[in-house]
Amino acid sequence: MIFNYFRSIILRLSSKPIALISDLSMISKKIVSFWSIFLLYTLVYPQTNNISYFKRELITKKTAHSFSAKDTSYINLLNSLAFKYKHIKTDTIVILAREALELSKSIDYEMGILEALSNLAVYNLNQGNVEESLAQNEQILGKLNIKKFPTLGANVYNVLAETYFRLGNYPEAYKHGQQSLLLAEQVNDVELIRKFNSNLGTLFCFLEDYDEALKFYEIALDSFDKNEENYTKGGILINLAYLYMDKKNYDKALKLLD
Repeated sequence: MIFNYFRSIILRLSSKPIALISDLSMISKKIVSFWSIFLLYTLVYPQTNNISYFKRELITKKTAHSFSAKDTSYINLLNSLAFKYKHIKTDTIVILAREALELSKSIDYEMGILEALSNLAVYNLNQGNVEESLAQNEQILGKLNIKKFPTLGANVYNVLAETYFRLGNYPEAYKHGQQSLLLAEQVNDVELIRKFNSNLGTLFCFLEDYDEALKFYEIALDSFDKNEENYTKGGILINLAYLYMDKKNYDKALKLLD
């Protein structure tokens, strides 16, 4: 529906640009606000179809004859599943994270402890406890060996970027977003690189710095194969379409939407 909405607006503006220019002005902030929220809380994180995989893996672990709750692979699954539920079922996040934390502490499993604490910080952020989430993540960074756990570091910095965004501290949001991207690039995690570039594009889109937003979105888009079909790619394309519409390049916007 939103794609058709964009398309109809562009077609109208293309045919009657002078008469309808106020239309663009009126809707532009609403659209960018909608997509900023959409991208920050949906696009940049793994989709729900991954949840079923981790749930099946947990069941397989639990039903095995040699099952031990203190097995690090089981703890990793708990933390991974908690992360997948981000912004979907917050109560599930806290239940899984607390179990992972308790088990990790019982065997002094450093990675498990830090990941569980990170998931609890996400839970607090979702609950609106922004300052508490910020303090938790800063505490994690104080304990975290980035060289040892760069991917976890990337995710923590990304959550901090989102936290500062919610607080309206956009310079800190940008700084932490850049750090998350740098760490993702160091480990060559293509999916995270796409998402973090998209996040930074969304940040600049929200700030109405569309030229800078374009740079990040296009970097993310260039990482996909030309004919690759992907949910993240679709989100990036519609954001780019909005930006080109703002630049009055309606042909380019239509091409991206199509």
